[in-house]
Amino acid sequence: MSITAADLLAAIPVVEVTGPLTAPISGVVYDSRQVGPGACFVAYAGVSTDGHDYIAQALAAGAALVVGERPVPADFPSDR
Repeated sequence: MSITAADLLAAIPVVEVTGPLTAPISGVVYDSRQVGPGACFVAYAGVSTDGHDYIAQALAAGAALVVGERPVPADFPSDR
C-alpha cells in the first residue's frame, strides 16, 4: 500500500498546502538529519531547537512533504 501526502494530511487540520499532494511518502521523521527521498518532515518548536529552522535542510535532503506548526514565511524559497 502506498501512502501519499494527501493521505497523511487528511487526518489533520491544514492551514496551507503548496505543491502536489500525490507525492508518495516513504516515512515520517522529525529530525532533518534523518530525511531521505520521499520523507515527510514534521517541523515543530521544541524546548531547545525549532524544527522550522531546518525545513530548507529537509527539502534539500529530499523531503516530499513538510508539516509545520505555522505557515511558511512569504520570503521562504519555493523552488520545489
